[in-house]
Amino acid sequence: MLLDIQNRGQLSAGMTVWNPERNQLLATYKELGSVSEVFRMSHRGKYESLMEQHVGPAAIGHVRYATCGAEDRGYAQPLERPHIQKHKWFSFGFNGQLANYAALREEVLAGSDNHLVRDNDTEVLMHILGMALSGDRQSRSDRCAPEHLRSPRRCLESDDARCLRSPAGGP
Repeated sequence: MLLDIQNRGQLSAGMTVWNPERNQLLATYKELGSVSEVFRMSHRGKYESLMEQHVGPAAIGHVRYATCGAEDRGYAQPLERPHIQKHKWFSFGFNGQLANYAALREEVLAGSDNHLVRDNDTEVLMHILGMALSGDRQSRSDRCAPEHLRSPRRCLESDDARCLRSPAGGP
C-alpha cells in the first residue's frame, strides 16, 4: 500500500507494527529513501527478513515529503512514543501542517522540563497526544481529540488500538 501513496513523498518511508504477542508491542522501522529503497524491495531476502521481523495483526505506514524539518532520519515517520502503560504507548504518522503550530509549540514548551528534539509540527503533535494520555484512562473524546488541535477528529478504538483521523482526511 505504501507504494500506492508514494507520490505523496519519497524523502522517507516507515511502518509501525503492533503485535500483542511480543514484549515490544510496537516495532517501528523507518529510513530515508523511497519505499522500494527503505524496505529493500530489490533484495528479496532482505525484504522478506524485514517483513518477518515486523509481523503483527495491525500496522500503520507513512511516506514523507518534507514541508518542514530536515532531511534526516529523525524526521522520518511513524513516530513512536513508548510508555510503561500499554494504553499510553503509541505510534503515529502525520501529513499536513498544523495551522496553530507556533501556539501549540509554546504550549508544549511551557512545562519547565519539556524539550523538543525536532523543529516540526509532528513532534509537537506527538507530545500533545502524549499529554492527552498522561492521566489515568480518560474519556475517548479527551484522549482522541484534544480541542486545541482545531480540526474535527474521528477515533476508532478498542482496548488495544486506536485510530485518529480527520473526517476531511487532513490534519
